[in-house]
Amino acid sequence: MKLKPYIKIPLISNSVITLFALIIVFLIYFDVHHMTMPIEGLIFIGAVLVVAIIYTILLIVKTEYLLMDDTFTYKAIFKSMTYDYKDVIFIADQHAIKGHHLTIYFYDGRSLALVTDKENTLGQELKKRCPQTIDETEFHNRYPGIKL
Repeated sequence: MKLKPYIKIPLISNSVITLFALIIVFLIYFDVHHMTMPIEGLIFIGAVLVVAIIYTILLIVKTEYLLMDDTFTYKAIFKSMTYDYKDVIFIADQHAIKGHHLTIYFYDGRSLALVTDKENTLGQELKKRCPQTIDETEFHNRYPGIKL
């Protein structure tokens, strides 16, 4: 099964990061005394915008989740990570429907934050396919240092 993440989350996050980068470039290059900006500043702002737009398009097009029989694969722009269902101990999806993200915790204490699809099919499928997940209280008992 192939799933695509909800498009709104990467668009918002990349827009905010791009806006901060443009403000910083503007503050660096803007000449307050003459109320002008040199051509280098305009070129740099254009370059930041082009890179941000290309990165956002690649992120939207190339990010996907592949759910196979015993593993799931998270494919980002240039890398692919595969995880076994048997390694998942807890799926924190309390914000998955509203916030469109869920966090997966593994037996070794690692966590993986994922953006879900619009209907949260990813969270539902992972809960079905991960056989030995535990509830929240048992997770807190086993891993008291990890905050959900």
